Amino acid sequence: MGGIHSLQAIVQNQTNFPLDTVKLAVKYLRRGETFKTEYVTLVNVPGHGELAVAAPNSRSGSSVTLDITEIYSQKMQFFYNAGLTGDGKDDPYFKL
Repeated sequence: MGGIHSLQAIVQNQTNFPLDTVKLAVKYLRRGETFKTEYVTLVNVPGHGELAVAAPNSRSGSSVTLDITEIYSQKMQFFYNAGLTGDGKDDPYFKL
């Protein structure tokens, strides 16, 4: 008994532009500590809309956190990656 089942990761897009891809880290917690991380990708989130994707089940765990790890929108000329750090010289989030 227990675990995480039938979890839906939902992304709401409050911009006028579609989001081509949004990548999420689904962190499964047990006793307040992350014991497993799975990644899911949502594709074509419409402007002023939302999209849901099923997250993987976990046999154990009591809660989850969702972290955005990457967002890409060609129409907005926007790219965000949580792993990039900027030095103030170039915009690390801009991608053509």
